[in-house]
This record gives sequence, C-alpha cells and structure tokens, in this order.
Amino acid sequence: DGLKFLHIAYDKYQAGGYKRLIIYAQSLGGAIALRSLEEVSWQQDISLLVLDSSFRSPQEVARVKTRGLFWWLISSEYTANPLLPHLTMPLLVIHAKKDPVIPFAFGEELYNLAPSKQKTFWKLDEADAIHGNVFFVKKGDYRNRFLELLNQSSLK
Repeated sequence: DGLKFLHIAYDKYQAGGYKRLIIYAQSLGGAIALRSLEEVSWQQDISLLVLDSSFRSPQEVARVKTRGLFWWLISSEYTANPLLPHLTMPLLVIHAKKDPVIPFAFGEELYNLAPSKQKTFWKLDEADAIHGNVFFVKKGDYRNRFLELLNQSSLK
C-alpha cells in the first residue's frame, strides 16, 4: 500500500534526523505516490518529489495502450485528483520522449498540471533513453545532474 510506505518513509525521516525527505517514484509507483500523497498531512516537509517515467491515471494509460478497448477494466478508484492540486512541493519530472511503455504525453501532463513553483522537467530525447533508465543515459550524465540537484541549497 503506497500510503503505508510513505508513512514508514516519513517516520524514518523524522526518527533519523535527516535534512531532506526526497520521494523518488517511477512508472506505476509514481501513480501510486501521487494518489497516496493526497492523504498525508506532511506534504510541506517533502524536499523533492521525483516522478520518473510516470503518469497520473492507470485508466488513461490503458486507454492509450489498448487504443480504447480495455480501459474500462482498470479501476479509477485510486487515481489522483486530475488537477494535482497537492503537488506544491519541489518537483522533478523525468520522461523519455521515446518511452515505449508510458507515452511522453503523460509526463508532460504531470509537469503542466503540477502547481509547484519549483518544478523541472527533464525531457530525455537521447537515442538510448527509454522507460526508467535515466541514470544510464549519456554515460551517467543524468545521474551526475541528479546528484548535483540533491546537493543544491535551494532544496529545503
């Protein structure tokens, strides 16, 4: 359960006296995190939310991937609010333009809808960029960029 995982992570964050709480969610994990984050009272404590190759609605992904045939088999009960009003924390969206699993448009949707005032979109257009492999693209250049981002003082 995504909510339970987030609460465990938050409890460890508090108990460990860590400086930052960073949530990294990938693909379906991003959709689960988006919905679960609606339920927590400590969103303001999140230093950075990373959504890598992710999407808001599993039902919409099914609609696109099955060309409208089987989307109705997927429940929308646990889908995040379509407007994503709770995404006010610093946000990094990562998505490959040629992602064969989750279409790029879903990453764009997340970035465009998020009301965060501190958001970044890494649009991976390299030939070797596919679903969820950001840290292996360009011989690890994005991995280094991510580490630099984590060291920025602008993250609370």
